[in-house]
Amino acid sequence: MYLLTVIETEVPRRLLEYLSDVYGISGEVRSRFIILDGIFKEFDEIIKRYSNRIFFLKDKLESIEEIAEKLEGKVIRVQAYKNEEYYLDELSRIGIQLSPKEFTHILFIFKKYYGIFPKEFFLRKEFYKKVSKAYYKVYEAVRRFKIPLSKDWTVLDLGAAPGGWTQFFSERVRRVVSVDPAELKVTGKNIVHIKKKAEESLEEIEQYSPYDLIACDINDDPRNVSRLLLKISEFLKENGFLLMTIKLVYKSRKGAERLIRETVDILRDCYEIIGVKWLVTNSKNERCLFGKKV
Repeated sequence: MYLLTVIETEVPRRLLEYLSDVYGISGEVRSRFIILDGIFKEFDEIIKRYSNRIFFLKDKLESIEEIAEKLEGKVIRVQAYKNEEYYLDELSRIGIQLSPKEFTHILFIFKKYYGIFPKEFFLRKEFYKKVSKAYYKVYEAVRRFKIPLSKDWTVLDLGAAPGGWTQFFSERVRRVVSVDPAELKVTGKNIVHIKKKAEESLEEIEQYSPYDLIACDINDDPRNVSRLLLKISEFLKENGFLLMTIKLVYKSRKGAERLIRETVDILRDCYEIIGVKWLVTNSKNERCLFGKKV
């Protein structure tokens, strides 16, 4: 018996790093596939958004006839890597009940392997409505860096519009102070919106301090943003956290590496830099930085 999970995705290396950071599992990348030993059934928001298909596999497939007995009495949905029409025709020919919607089990077929699993193993691409895709960026960052959010926290969200990060934090902490001159598409009793640029809002920001976390997604040269974050660090609690998107205004690899290095060097005046990661949810011109006030 073989026990394998195969994930088809457009971002295999970054998604595998996510699985390693969040779930502590390892695997290998082959082309656009992640191969995991064992059955890994976890459909969180990142896996759902960035997986095209997931195959759960148990045995080698010699022929359709050999698995017919295992399919009797079940309503089957077929998910095949290739030649799905062929397998549907063959299963129909031998009298297996098939349905793409009202099924009890799924027959996964990937190359020479197959698996028969209950319908709960089918990846449904269903998403809750969020203000913006940025919601998933901070969702991932919190999980990757294991940020210990608490219901009694106050979070400062810089560059907040249209409100993806604000929405995420407002569901989990006591208060979110969101700073952006543009309109927010999210409201709530625990959301304070300061409709100014961050550098023009220091007095208002101070009114709601101290903060447990500063979250910054400002779209600007990260060195300029870092200098602003040094000023605002006085409003952050001792041992408070910093979460920042580094916008790579230099597109070349060497230029991007230098930009990250210079950004980190500036922030080190007030922050211990715990890590910089290329999240699954980051664009190719973004990286995510996590630090702690020292």
